[in-house]
Amino acid sequence: VARLLEAAGSDVTLVDRQPIQGVQRHLVRDVTTFKGDRYYHAALVDPPWYPTQLASWSTAAAKAVGPGGIVFVSVWPDVTRPAAAAELALAFKQFSYWAQISRDIATLRYVTPLFEKVARKHGGVTEFSRSPLIGELVRLDVHAIPPVSPSKNIADEWLRFTIDDYQLAVRRRP
Repeated sequence: VARLLEAAGSDVTLVDRQPIQGVQRHLVRDVTTFKGDRYYHAALVDPPWYPTQLASWSTAAAKAVGPGGIVFVSVWPDVTRPAAAAELALAFKQFSYWAQISRDIATLRYVTPLFEKVARKHGGVTEFSRSPLIGELVRLDVHAIPPVSPSKNIADEWLRFTIDDYQLAVRRRP
């Protein structure tokens, strides 16, 4: 998305841990450690589809755009896992303290990454063993600076590495 926007002449800053993205203004770091280095009007975030990451990435983006800015965030569908709808409801309740939430902005379609194709080939196929490959784009109109997030619990931290079309996730524990 950043490359397409940049090619269309938009002023883009990509914040991403993966070092090779082909974008001129690319800050290689974890999104949650990003501090806005200038004023941003809008942010587009596609966090991993888990409550902690949704909250931390959305909060970081909201702080970067500030009151009056817009954050577009991808979220998971209800069929992602058994508690998916309840997780989103709780996240939106927290976001409502600092943003106006607009849903059904767009449906997002994802291409199955190679690592998931390989995992499916070698694993069992159940309702929850594969990605639904669709998501929802939500708009957050920021009206206040979000509160400081609680400190990260290192037991919940995952390091993710992508090489070509492969992804490796390593869970850090004390």
